[in-house]
Amino acid sequence: MTNTALQMEQDQHIRQQLDQLNALNDAHQRQVLEHSKAMLDKLCPLAVGSHSQVQSYVVYYTQLLAFFCRRSKHWPGGAGAISRLVWQPGKTTIPAV
Repeated sequence: MTNTALQMEQDQHIRQQLDQLNALNDAHQRQVLEHSKAMLDKLCPLAVGSHSQVQSYVVYYTQLLAFFCRRSKHWPGGAGAISRLVWQPGKTTIPAV
């Protein structure tokens, strides 16, 4: 086997290993994200919907805004929805805006 053929075979093997590692990493990230959102649902439940449905969060002054997907079943009319999270000592339920 020539050096070039050996190098190509090694490169292909390395690419396959990297693809496997990337797939495992992606699966682990999804699992951590699902677990984290389930924990948020337990500790800081939203008045409407679930943290698993939240697309993004934004800190706005003293409030944490949770943005849902436009097609969320909790928000009629197809409008983008926001749930406002206001931290208050002793209060865990978060009112929807």
